[in-house]
Amino acid sequence: MKDNHMNDIITLKSYIYLDEFEINSLYNQLYPDILQETVTYETKKNNNLNGSINGTALGMIEAEGIVGHSSDTLYSSEIQTKVTIEYKANVIIKHVCNNRLNSLFDIIAESCRSHSMLRGRIIVGYASFLLTTIYDSDDNLIELRSIKNNFEKKDTTFILESGDRKSIRELKLVEETDCYEDYFQSKEYGIEMHLGGNKIRREIRHLTKNIKEGKVFYFSVLGQISYAGANQYLVKPFAIW
Repeated sequence: MKDNHMNDIITLKSYIYLDEFEINSLYNQLYPDILQETVTYETKKNNNLNGSINGTALGMIEAEGIVGHSSDTLYSSEIQTKVTIEYKANVIIKHVCNNRLNSLFDIIAESCRSHSMLRGRIIVGYASFLLTTIYDSDDNLIELRSIKNNFEKKDTTFILESGDRKSIRELKLVEETDCYEDYFQSKEYGIEMHLGGNKIRREIRHLTKNIKEGKVFYFSVLGQISYAGANQYLVKPFAIW
């Protein structure tokens, strides 16, 4: 791949979409023997406590406390450590791409040359996507021209497309649209990505001032890409930022 298509990924990311089930599944494959650690300690209900305890979880998280002796009344308490879903996503991204980000179209081209797509491939990449369709919980199309930014997204599905897609061309984009430069000319591959509304972590008004056909989003994606026939590919997203 060309170096000029690669950029460093910063450690901190503002995630707008997280699929916790898929991220947990991938993380457990990387660290199958990790157990959540609980530190139990005793202390007094009264004053004059002395001493200390500590525990380490996953070699990364330390819990410290104070114990001691004063009266005869004791109680037990626990410090429970947890690895957050955002941390897990960061670890997986680094494992997949070594914190180097490539265009999804470059990843597809490289996969075609190396025949590494097979039944799918876990990837990290970026692309510009157009919003083409939103479905409700009954798989009915939602009219994008009249939709409000604060509509209930929980049970909806957002269809985003990039590159050489028939439905993108059918939008009849004109030079005045905000995505003309990216999509008026055809690209070699087409990509489709579905977002479950219940996994989107922000209100729509935090992503865009308005919702319309052809609205362009510049996303970085951790997910699984698979071949859909002809020159078309599907991306199942696990994390988007």
